[in-house]
Amino acid sequence: MPNHSFRCEICGREFEYEHAIIDTNSTALTIKCPFCFSNSISRIYTIPTIIYKGNGFYSTDNKKEGK
Repeated sequence: MPNHSFRCEICGREFEYEHAIIDTNSTALTIKCPFCFSNSISRIYTIPTIIYKGNGFYSTDNKKEGK
């Protein structure tokens, strides 16, 4: 299950919460800040990291030799 980052609107602290993607809408209302126990939280969206492995990708197949 993925970790999702959240920020508390009351105390401003950031924390992670692990839950299934299918539960995103239903559990967002039940998550509380672990520091001040507030229900007023917002999700922090992050950019996923992409790793190119194997053949068939420009970054692995078309690099010039020796560089």
